[in-house]
Amino acid sequence: IRAESKRSVKRRRILYHERAERRHEARHCGLAWPAFCLGVAWLVLLAVDLVLPARTDLVAFARVFAPYLALLFLPLGTLALLLRGRDRQRLLAVAAIGIAMTLVRIVPGLPGGAIAADPGMAQVRLATWNLYFGQVPPQTLIDALAERAPGIVGLEELSTSAAATIAADPELRRLFPYQELHPADDWSGMGLLSSWPIEGEPATAPMPPLIEATIRVPQVRDPLVVVVAHPPPPLIGMGVAAPSYDPARRDGSLAALGDRIGARLDTGERVVLLGDLNLTDREVAYDELTARLTDSYRVAGSGLGHTWRPPVGDGLPFGLLRIDMVLTGPGVAPLSNRPDCTARTSDHCILDVVVGLT
Repeated sequence: IRAESKRSVKRRRILYHERAERRHEARHCGLAWPAFCLGVAWLVLLAVDLVLPARTDLVAFARVFAPYLALLFLPLGTLALLLRGRDRQRLLAVAAIGIAMTLVRIVPGLPGGAIAADPGMAQVRLATWNLYFGQVPPQTLIDALAERAPGIVGLEELSTSAAATIAADPELRRLFPYQELHPADDWSGMGLLSSWPIEGEPATAPMPPLIEATIRVPQVRDPLVVVVAHPPPPLIGMGVAAPSYDPARRDGSLAALGDRIGARLDTGERVVLLGDLNLTDREVAYDELTARLTDSYRVAGSGLGHTWRPPVGDGLPFGLLRIDMVLTGPGVAPLSNRPDCTARTSDHCILDVVVGLT
């Protein structure tokens, strides 16, 4: 009787666990098919992006945010582990393929790390910083700029008040005696600070806003042409069924910028382009712009190199997209590329780059 009682208790426990498992699977099986369809839709979007790169609309939008598409497949893999049978196999396959396709898009753009400098090479420190419509406090601005001397600094979204702060500070005048400040009350304000002489009258342009200057770097025979630029951002909105992405105005500005730099390269001059380009390295316009230029991040960067985060996240110690860049022409070798994302009330990190003049 005791043995039969034990067997009965064991059977009841088995039945209880079997019913619990069926209830558990039933709760998640209702999510399996919608999750599978959503995963397949993401895969189709990634496949179209890889085969037919687009400038506009949903495919281009997915291209910009490709690093985060991989994160969308992680919940699918987690859900698959809660299922059994074909539902688990299908979801695991979709998640694995999606992550692999995203890595194929991202990994080629990752850098190899800082480069050891040739002892006989003159080194120049460059920096670019978007001041976010002059939101950076005056003393914070002064301290951050002073840390980057001697060197060359490009400033974007330079407001009238920020320009006045820079021009009036005696320490910045001593560290950067050569200053080109062209402030504005909108996003088009620009600035260029240099520890070394600027030859002649720098050129400017309204679209894209830029400053083009020839700088005489010590110990180097030929001067360095520095172009600080800030093309307008793409237009991002919400369409009927998907996000809309229109970079036409930006791409037109980048084409004009590329022609301007190409003319300099044709004469054999050393050229550096730096600024907030409002461009990621996964877009068609990037390939066009860098056809004759070298991305300092890809050669000498480290990590993801992200430099921008939303204004509400300006306290984050890292960025979410890499849209601030330093691009170099022949004769200018990138040695290091490092974003400084210290919280300074700007949505952009400061991008610090060291180059060697060969």
